[in-house]
Amino acid sequence: MQVSALHRPDIDGLRAIAILGVLAFHAFPQAVPGGFIGVDVFFVISGYVVSLSLISRTSVHDGAGIAQFYARRVRRLFPALLCTLIAVALAGFWLLPTPQLSLMGKHILGSAGFAQNLMLWQEAGYFDAVSHEKWLLHLWSLGIEEQFYLLLPLLFLLINRAKQAPATVQPSLATDVGLTTKPRANPILLLLAGLAAASFALSLWQSRYSPSAGFYWPLGRFWEFLLGVMLADWHLRKAAEPRNPSATPSGRFVAASAIALLLLAFLVFSERPWQGWHFPGPLALAPALTTCALLCTAQSGVNQRLLAHPLMRYVGLISYPLYLWHWPIMAYLNSLDPQHIQPWTRVPGLALALGLAALTYRFAEQPMRRLASDYPKTVTGGLATGMLAMALGGYWMWQHTPTSWPDLRNSAASQVVLWDETHLYRDSTCLSHAAVNPWKRDDFFCRGNPDTAQWALLGDSHGNALAAGLMKAMPGQWVNLGGGGCMPFNGVDSGSDELGLQCPHEIPEAFLRHVLRSPHIKGVLINVRGAFYVNGTDKKPSGTESRRWLREVPPLSGSSPKPQTDNASIFRAGVRRTLTELGSAGKKVLWLLNTPELGADVNACLRPRTGQGWLGPAPACAISAASHDARNALYREIIETEVARWNAHRPTQSAPVQVLNPAEPLCTGALCPLVLQGQPLYRDSDHLSIQGSDLVAQWLVPRLPGLGNP
Repeated sequence: MQVSALHRPDIDGLRAIAILGVLAFHAFPQAVPGGFIGVDVFFVISGYVVSLSLISRTSVHDGAGIAQFYARRVRRLFPALLCTLIAVALAGFWLLPTPQLSLMGKHILGSAGFAQNLMLWQEAGYFDAVSHEKWLLHLWSLGIEEQFYLLLPLLFLLINRAKQAPATVQPSLATDVGLTTKPRANPILLLLAGLAAASFALSLWQSRYSPSAGFYWPLGRFWEFLLGVMLADWHLRKAAEPRNPSATPSGRFVAASAIALLLLAFLVFSERPWQGWHFPGPLALAPALTTCALLCTAQSGVNQRLLAHPLMRYVGLISYPLYLWHWPIMAYLNSLDPQHIQPWTRVPGLALALGLAALTYRFAEQPMRRLASDYPKTVTGGLATGMLAMALGGYWMWQHTPTSWPDLRNSAASQVVLWDETHLYRDSTCLSHAAVNPWKRDDFFCRGNPDTAQWALLGDSHGNALAAGLMKAMPGQWVNLGGGGCMPFNGVDSGSDELGLQCPHEIPEAFLRHVLRSPHIKGVLINVRGAFYVNGTDKKPSGTESRRWLREVPPLSGSSPKPQTDNASIFRAGVRRTLTELGSAGKKVLWLLNTPELGADVNACLRPRTGQGWLGPAPACAISAASHDARNALYREIIETEVARWNAHRPTQSAPVQVLNPAEPLCTGALCPLVLQGQPLYRDSDHLSIQGSDLVAQWLVPRLPGLGNP
């Protein structure tokens, strides 16, 4: 195949469809909730085009040919990526508080090393920073892509060296890599299909049971690239046939149906789980297969008149720099005021991204390609050196960004500590404990030594936020057992419309069993976001509403959960069971009520207002004590009623349960503020920061009951 045959104008148009879907999703998520699947379209296109390039332009018989392939990848990707990373680093230095600048350094390192997806996977969890704090979040897809292309040429090289019986085969990837086998057999296609099936099976499992890994982990995404590789094989084998099926009526129907289904998926898909499957899961078949169909119908009217239109082709040509530029701009705009930002305000950001992409294509990518044609080794070496310098600079920002730098922005902002960067909420001692973690899971909170601690903190993410301060105030005396969305109840599942089942009942039940069977654990502190569970709704800083549901699970093996009823009744029954179980076991129980919830984006509060200098928190970045009391009224009534009931009827040998309210140290008079005495008390809209955790712990420790006899 000649190199010129590699370029198909309609593929540029298909890239345009993909990038426009991604842009529409990030700018108008309510209108185009499924636009994120444009990334999956890119994956299939990439596998197809790069495989054709690998076979037609490169000898894969030896390491030298593969080195040429990697050099071309450097020249293709690095110019635009370097421009973006340099601009983002400079903008972040001016616009971000110091701790967020440190996180950006980490992400620059991950992006420059094409490992951003793995870094984000390690960060992913209930306490992960909200997406708009991560200006380089979108480069997870570039990491997966390049991890695939680290392996693909090596796979071809191994195939080439495999010993097979000599025979003649049709032109295909098999012949291009120098492999022969029995007539009409295509072992390469079978091998690729097997690898794709294994990758897809892994994706299904991860999407069901480990959503973060399913989204970010590369092995579960490789099947999309492999579909493109298999299409390239089909293309090579069919290229010599005189009749092109894509020009037939059936081919035109396939193309029209594929583009219609792809656009429909942009409108009807969403980030919410479907039938318990998180994306990608089975839904990723829709963008992958429709893309395959459009790659197979090059001569159809859809491909020739729509996708190959000059405007679509141009958008496709700049799609890579457009993808690089758009998200940092969108992320910054969204973070300025996520509660009140209007969709139209993102339009100038899209225009800016489009302009930067066009400039990058014109003055970085094209000149570098022309220069590389004359000096390939010099250009490749220079770009690689520049990316290495960028990675080292990112590492320095991550590890050495000093909090003592003069902060011209805001003294409170400079002290905001990102939880996942300063304090792990899991440790190996706790996670390896067989009784606490019989499933060997790693998606819950587990800190401290379950075999020696005297106090157990049972709760959800709010309890986990408090654990840092308690463990600092009373080192070695606490074990923190909980999970995002988990309540310390037997027989209750917890989930949300957005995340599906978040906390299966088995997790808190294992924690309760361990506490009940451990005589060395004498005291139990319970802290959960009770108002959210009882009321069932929550308004996020972005303005969207999240719904929380609870359901009871009968204590019979294999039995189905009961139908969902009102949350308050389920929660009340759970509190009663837990108090009875812990109190009857002789544990001293203290129930800490709900932390006041700001309902505001912390970083937006602390970020400077354009045109007004560097300002502190806006007046809205606080909640009135009256509003806090109103939101928690039903939750507080349930706790106080059930505690009074238990205390009135408890056995003589059991200690009374105490109820404390963290609003006492966190609120001043009629207001519960974000910043108190120059210290930010929250890390996000409702979780305590390290400073807030320390403040509550210092207030709480003197009020803990003694652990002697009742």
